[in-house]
Amino acid sequence: MERLASGAVPADLLLLVGVLGNLAAEDLTRIADAVGALATAGGTVVWTHGGGPDGRSAVVRRELARAGGVETSYRWLDHGDRPTVGVVRLGADPHPFVPGERFFTMLR
Repeated sequence: MERLASGAVPADLLLLVGVLGNLAAEDLTRIADAVGALATAGGTVVWTHGGGPDGRSAVVRRELARAGGVETSYRWLDHGDRPTVGVVRLGADPHPFVPGERFFTMLR
């Protein structure tokens, strides 16, 4: 994400799919804060996590709410290896995108 072209953001739809389970805990806060530079005010963020309703999914929900996201949908598919899926709408105005800013480091 650090190589995004400045014309690509802010976006109306931001997908954080297949990412959050591969981040260090401190990066969850950083990426939640970055959502305000990546998505428009009123934009939609769809996120997934492979865990159940407790643990990291709870942290993701809390951090996105703290960063101005209003949860519109949340679903834990409690069978097999199905992910937790959440949708938030951003209520705050976006803050400026800073090219070259690092949002997270992939662990795997």
